[in-house]
Amino acid sequence: MLSHKRAITFLLDNSSNSIDGDFIPNRFEAQKTAVDRLVSYYFSSNSETQIAIGTIGSKEFGIRLSFSSSYEKIIGIMQGISIGGSILVEKALRCAVISLNHCHPSIKERNVFLFIGSDHGLTMPIAESLIEAFKQNDVSLDIVVIGKYVSNISVLKKMCSRIPHSHFLEVPSSETVLSDNILQSDIRRGKNPSKMDVKDFAKNDPHLLEAIRRSQEITNINGNTPVLIGISAPNSKAPSQKRGRPKKKQDSK
Repeated sequence: MLSHKRAITFLLDNSSNSIDGDFIPNRFEAQKTAVDRLVSYYFSSNSETQIAIGTIGSKEFGIRLSFSSSYEKIIGIMQGISIGGSILVEKALRCAVISLNHCHPSIKERNVFLFIGSDHGLTMPIAESLIEAFKQNDVSLDIVVIGKYVSNISVLKKMCSRIPHSHFLEVPSSETVLSDNILQSDIRRGKNPSKMDVKDFAKNDPHLLEAIRRSQEITNINGNTPVLIGISAPNSKAPSQKRGRPKKKQDSK
């Protein structure tokens, strides 16, 4: 059973802190890999899903790509994003909610997916205003906190707890690849979760398969065990098994 189509605006933290190497190979590249794998998963779940890409760093802020169902466009736009400045979380979240008015009108499940690895500056009164904006527009919010130095996390948690169908995930260090943590969590399931497993989608989707393989290679280099294992390419050969000598047939008397 495939999931409902959805519209998702990804907000990437491209601030100066995103070049920190506490995630493999750095925070920003880890975010891009996570988006790569999530987009592949969502498209495998429903090809009519639409994705937008935004950035929250002050050096290059705004919606970089409006809603698209093209994997190539989404991955391509992330390659040209520059890094620098501080994060503008309130402004980014308000822009993301507005952006979802431009997705296909038939899409009812709408979501903002925020990566945050820097001080956000949100106070509770600002958070209350944002909660109302999300509720009024029937938009859910998923927040992934990366690293150990994001202050006032309680405000972010409260926002996710108050906005229906929202999720909060904190990944303080890169013991595994960031995208593995996200794909293991409830975030990928959305409002109407699919009954199929991510590995089932990967077997039939070359983009997701390649993204998983790339992350496994990085994980193996770091000496960790990858989360998603046992997925081989459609044309790959299974390892040969040793067999004993065949028994001779006895002549029937």
